[in-house]
Amino acid sequence: MGRKELKNHLIENQGYLKWAASKIADKFGDETVDEETVSEIRKEIRQNFDNKNRSTSDQNQYSTTSEDIPEGARGEYLKHLEDLGIEEEDVDSVKYWQTFFGEHRFSVVTKSDDPEEPGEDEMLQVIEEHLADYEMPDAIPQKMEPKGDNLGVINLYDAHLDKVSLAAETTEEIDGSIQENIQNFESAFDEFLHTLVDNGVRHVHFPLGHDLWEVNDHYLLTKNGTPQRVNVPWQQGFSVGLDMVRRCIDKAAQVVDSIDVILIPGNHDEDQNFYLGEVLRHIYQSSDRVNVGYSRRKRKYRLFGDVLLGYSHGENTTSQKKIERLPLNMAHEAAEKWAQATVRMMLLGHIHRKLQYKILHNLDAIGCEIKFLRSVGTENKYEFDNGYTGIPKTAELYVFSEDGRKRWNAQKVWW
Repeated sequence: MGRKELKNHLIENQGYLKWAASKIADKFGDETVDEETVSEIRKEIRQNFDNKNRSTSDQNQYSTTSEDIPEGARGEYLKHLEDLGIEEEDVDSVKYWQTFFGEHRFSVVTKSDDPEEPGEDEMLQVIEEHLADYEMPDAIPQKMEPKGDNLGVINLYDAHLDKVSLAAETTEEIDGSIQENIQNFESAFDEFLHTLVDNGVRHVHFPLGHDLWEVNDHYLLTKNGTPQRVNVPWQQGFSVGLDMVRRCIDKAAQVVDSIDVILIPGNHDEDQNFYLGEVLRHIYQSSDRVNVGYSRRKRKYRLFGDVLLGYSHGENTTSQKKIERLPLNMAHEAAEKWAQATVRMMLLGHIHRKLQYKILHNLDAIGCEIKFLRSVGTENKYEFDNGYTGIPKTAELYVFSEDGRKRWNAQKVWW
């Protein structure tokens, strides 16, 4: 395609806008289209989108009832409510707008979201209904013969599933949704599960929590009280997130010998992580393949053969001094495991960017590696306003042999 044809193609198929410019040029461009040309086209599309968004901002409206949704958008609106498990009569208000590409978007507030009505009973009822309606998904990969006793660690940190991401406020190409965030999370998990099974890996660590949600409770605040914007009510966000997690765990449990689900409290959603841990613990309490390791400790440790892995969210470990203290914390808090291990690693999130430290290394001691992993969550206004842009969303997979002498790493990256 030439420049004009490519621009029209990207407008009509906006999903490709998430690809790297070089990849778009290689797949669709002719000899006149290179990476720089694609970047210019994407910039033009974004500017057109911003202009369209500004010129039609008066179309964005809050309605006292859902009956005020325009007739042309009503079918999609009702489907949106159905996907979230919300009855129309429970809607208190709804914000409706259209993207540059003509797509309908909705932000729904339910009557139980009133801060004067905490809604704990409603949340328990939603959880019970979801548990009753849940159906076991089919496992995707087929079991392969194990190639040694190896461990795979699937890291999907800082998902912030319910976070509002608007293209007009960020570098995102299109408005985000919780459905898209869940699809990105689950597809990365499935891809890594394929990889593990194809390579005969039969033991899995699945660190979970790590700010899986943007808000902590019905007040739409973080655990520390910072206001946030979300695109679904908190009860529905919890329910669809729980369903996603169950699907991931159940698919893995059908094709691996063991999966250790390690709940890590986040600074955004510590209470919701507690609920998640309690629900999962009861669901899998009789399973001989699934272990749900939940406690309120900020740091958790697991020993696999000669490999000691530590997990923590990282919000209390952002200074160099505290980072350098982590190996000492590990040595003290998991003393017996530390003594048995020859490979030691701490995996953290929170800062949404990738950093690595090797601490306590000398000529004869292995010490401990500290890794901060990137977020798989979308960008929002706060991150854009503070300049936290240009960081790709990255899911990380680590594989360790039992003796720690072999290990490899794979990534799934998207923008």
